[in-house]
Amino acid sequence: MKKKLAIIFVFAAIGCMAPAREVSGTVKKNDGAPVPGALVTDGIAWTQTGSDGEFKIDVRNGQKFLILHEASEWRAISRYLPLTETAKYSFTVTSLQESGGGAPVRFLQVADTETSTFEFVPEVRRIADEYGADFVVNTGDLCRFPGIADHAEHFTAAALGREVFFTVGNHDIVATPEDGRNYQDYLGPYWYSFERGGVMFITMAMNYGDVALPYALEDYGDWLAGLLKLTGDKPYILLGHNLPGQQMPPVIPSHNGPVQLDNRLLGIFFGHWHLNMELGCAELKAKAYCVAPPNKAGIDHDPASVRLVTVSPGGISDASIVYPHSQVPYFEITGAPVTVDGVSYFCDPRGETSAVDSDGRVLWTVPPVRSGVPPSRTGCTFADGVLYAGFGLDLKAITPDGLVLWRNTEWNGSHSFMGRITVANGVVISGSQWQGIFANDAATGKLLWKSGIEDLRFTTATVTYADGSLWAKGFKKVYRIEPKTGEIQRIYDIGVEIQTATPVLVTTDMLIVGSARSGVYALDKFSGETKWHFDGMTAGMVSMAPYGGTVRGIEAPLALQDGELFIPALDGNIYVLDVKNGTMKEKISVGAPMLEAPTQIGKDRVTVATVNGQATVKRF
Repeated sequence: MKKKLAIIFVFAAIGCMAPAREVSGTVKKNDGAPVPGALVTDGIAWTQTGSDGEFKIDVRNGQKFLILHEASEWRAISRYLPLTETAKYSFTVTSLQESGGGAPVRFLQVADTETSTFEFVPEVRRIADEYGADFVVNTGDLCRFPGIADHAEHFTAAALGREVFFTVGNHDIVATPEDGRNYQDYLGPYWYSFERGGVMFITMAMNYGDVALPYALEDYGDWLAGLLKLTGDKPYILLGHNLPGQQMPPVIPSHNGPVQLDNRLLGIFFGHWHLNMELGCAELKAKAYCVAPPNKAGIDHDPASVRLVTVSPGGISDASIVYPHSQVPYFEITGAPVTVDGVSYFCDPRGETSAVDSDGRVLWTVPPVRSGVPPSRTGCTFADGVLYAGFGLDLKAITPDGLVLWRNTEWNGSHSFMGRITVANGVVISGSQWQGIFANDAATGKLLWKSGIEDLRFTTATVTYADGSLWAKGFKKVYRIEPKTGEIQRIYDIGVEIQTATPVLVTTDMLIVGSARSGVYALDKFSGETKWHFDGMTAGMVSMAPYGGTVRGIEAPLALQDGELFIPALDGNIYVLDVKNGTMKEKISVGAPMLEAPTQIGKDRVTVATVNGQATVKRF
């Protein structure tokens, strides 16, 4: 009988391909039986085994691995083999009962685990065990060396009790250390694919790194286009660190133009932005999902979480956010709406701003000028008869009847400001996470100044305006700033990490500052000395503090009423203190973490928003 051998290549534009050499090999089961139709790639070109399980492929010089596309019905002993001088390669697989169309697949996504402490791993495993995850995927930013090597050692199948997959992040594309080993030496190919439950999971290339990319994005596009062509009508999910093109539908270049994604795409799962969000588009039925870093890992100040996904060939039935101690639905909250004279003003994550009357009728809408990610989360601020809304190039001033007075044209941000817009003596104070505070003229939109202090690049709290000054939080310091010039008037060194979303509360004689890990501090506004320190909280139910450790902090604004300080904490309690000396007068159990100040404070009850919804609880 004549041997049948199917060879399929992805062609690139003439002149784009480096010299290649032919290699061959086999894909066989562990009992020696051939595996026909198996897909093999060098990361650019594809080939397929014949009926005898044999393949040939032209491998381009510079490629590091020969990679097997793992099917639902079998598992490879090794999914990739290092390319050497040899011309013959053998893959061995083990058959499974799975036929490719059985029970739904459930996986857990984590992202941006930029830490080497690995306190977060037991929590991830607990969630994976509790919800029966089939595998865990870490969508990148393991953060340079030793982070990459540490993840290869500690974030493993043995530690998590199930398969583990990685995708490459921008902070994983770094200069090669002195030992000559890079990301691929520890974790394998920059991109690859596999199947589970009749669904393809396809990893994505990162579009930039700390150093120049070690690959061409067009090569990835060629590889992806070839895979999609070979796999007929099989549904697929894209896994990666960043959303290609930072928009939906994604833009993936190849040597033959953008790769055309189709309705086989079930969803895209990515990280990079350190926040929880979902994006959709009219062109594709699929959504893109981003997840914040897990508890005790990563940076920034979205509630620490992982994403639990259930998928079958028919689609994604669940893509829930799971918080460390409970699973709750996630809703995108983009700052609080503002209600003035019976009209509510909203700014959604795209930057679209609307006015709605008390009957729910939309009076007007101002569309955004930007698209894609990151979302706008600053909400709206109403001051002196003008509405201020948006972020970056969508920061704008609008009259109550919807007339745009100005749009910011002088700065754009890589990441939305975590706080809300402050209007201070004719100056609009906003900002960009990782870039700092920006001040625009409230009347004209002209940029007046930008904070030049490295410590203020990561401002996460709304900037307070009090006593004619701005009060902004850095990592461990509070800065008093002149609003019109940006001049630093005074610096208060707290000495502990205060990088949270809790604004500075300014009283007649004190600054009250919430910390990330050790409660609340009250400083004498004039001497700068600590007047009292309250650290009576328990460990938080959720964590938004960078890089692990015990979290006894707050992320919500403080509330002051009749000499009592109300502290809505991450441990699910509201602590009521005597503001003069920090003595605790009352502990109100709410039962869920709080990210906002109480909306109503009465003598017998308090109403507050929690991550589980609004709660009204009795006092005493």
